[in-house]
Amino acid sequence: MSPRTIFSRQFPSARRGFSLIELMIVIVIISILMALLLPAIGSVRTTLRNTEVRTEISGFEAGITQFVGEFGQEPPSKITLYEDGASWDVQNRTLVRQLWPQFNFDAIHNDSSGNPLTGRDLNGDNDAGDTFILTGDECLLFFLGGPDTITDTATPTDMPVADGFSKNPQDPFASGGTRTGPFQEFGPDRMIDDDGDGAHAYAHKIPASQVPYLYLSSYGGRGYRPADADLDGNGTPDITDVYLTRIDDTSTPENEKVPWKAKTYQIISSGFDGVFGIGGLWSNGDGFTNNTGDTSDDRDNITNFSSGTLE
Repeated sequence: MSPRTIFSRQFPSARRGFSLIELMIVIVIISILMALLLPAIGSVRTTLRNTEVRTEISGFEAGITQFVGEFGQEPPSKITLYEDGASWDVQNRTLVRQLWPQFNFDAIHNDSSGNPLTGRDLNGDNDAGDTFILTGDECLLFFLGGPDTITDTATPTDMPVADGFSKNPQDPFASGGTRTGPFQEFGPDRMIDDDGDGAHAYAHKIPASQVPYLYLSSYGGRGYRPADADLDGNGTPDITDVYLTRIDDTSTPENEKVPWKAKTYQIISSGFDGVFGIGGLWSNGDGFTNNTGDTSDDRDNITNFSSGTLE
């Protein structure tokens, strides 16, 4: 027997690659690991996004506290702004005067060419005859960001700006000059005009859900108003009044509805599904439900009256 033969018997040649069965086993193992890891990764991402939204809501709360320190009360969650001074009604005059006691309703501004306009041109369209109905999503951005978050919808390049209010006590809506605020940082890329009226709202940070934060005031404890939740501007509230309440006495829920944050305000994010929910009753044990017990739309909502989601 030759030395080469002996050597080859003692040290067989190395195998070349995996067999088909071994390769299939590896693929199965990798698939199992992926099936285990992907939900965990998705859960981590969801938690991180929820935390970001909750942190941002806390920032809004801090901004509202600064706003109160400057103007003496929390922002309303519905107000109608008139560019023409003669159009102001008693209710909205009162809301403005509570914040700016010296507000001049008959202020005259110039258009872009320097020609005087009888009134304020809030959206910069060279016309001082417009009216803006701001509801609960738009009020959050307007009162914390300033009047330049209202723009001319006919000019797509006219980006909204959050630069606060003029320190002129008679004309806080004026542009330029010394400013008060903004009371929170707002990125223009997240300002959305969801009802097409030129007044913008602020979308939450959850991807693929260009839905604005909802802000609702209790008007110092006088009560929440469902009409403030008209997000699309069609005149119909997007949520019901019971959505804002909890049940303290489950034996007689119709008589014992007490709002969360009854003396202050609520801030709500619609969560990943982009839906605020169909309304219902928030109680210590049941959460948000409709009369069939469905909580699917509300479970991922993030608010300033719950530590996490509503689930």
